[in-house]
Amino acid sequence: MSNIVKIAKGLRKQLGYNVTREELLQNCHERGYDVIYYDPKEGHSIISHLEIGEFAEQAKAFVVPSAKIIFIRKGYDGKTEAYLLAHELGHIILKHNVQPGEDNTIQEREANQFAEILLKPNRFLMLAYKYNRIAILLLLAIAVSMAVGVYIGGLRSTDTQTPSVTMPSPAETEINSNADDTDVEMVCVTTSGNKYHLPDCQYVRDKTNITTLTIDEAINMGYEPCKVCIGD
Repeated sequence: MSNIVKIAKGLRKQLGYNVTREELLQNCHERGYDVIYYDPKEGHSIISHLEIGEFAEQAKAFVVPSAKIIFIRKGYDGKTEAYLLAHELGHIILKHNVQPGEDNTIQEREANQFAEILLKPNRFLMLAYKYNRIAILLLLAIAVSMAVGVYIGGLRSTDTQTPSVTMPSPAETEINSNADDTDVEMVCVTTSGNKYHLPDCQYVRDKTNITTLTIDEAINMGYEPCKVCIGD
């Protein structure tokens, strides 16, 4: 592994597998370099002071080590700007003795190689990030689905719930029926009389022409109570 590759990968490991424009700017500032954006048509006071206006009109980006300034032409998108920053940062980290206007093909190639390695994401790290993200999203989807299912299930249970009814057992029904029968007082009537009597009344005892009725039935049929066994 060449020294350039080793240095670039070391910085990439420090900044993260997906190096951003903001991280590059921060790293430049940490190294004591300012980043100035300029418009060649408008010029810039520092460029004029350094007497590099003619070079700045042709360049996309360049670094002035003596002034510790990186100049970036305005108007580039974020991806292109990140590459230009990485290229100039390569000049700084590789300790190139670059001066605006000088053509040093070897140093330019080294800075290009540095920028490409620095900005090239690690394939394995990207795959790990991708699949970890998918796994997290799947877990969240499952959790939300389960929560919704429990909530809907609770609503359905509430809507369909019916009052609890305890049905008496056959034995209980029979006992209650017998109790009701016991509570109803039975009386006796004769086919020839107009009174209803208690079963042990002397007027119906040992007679064969009697009919057993309830008091309500006897009253509804027009029978009157016996004054001897029932009274007024």
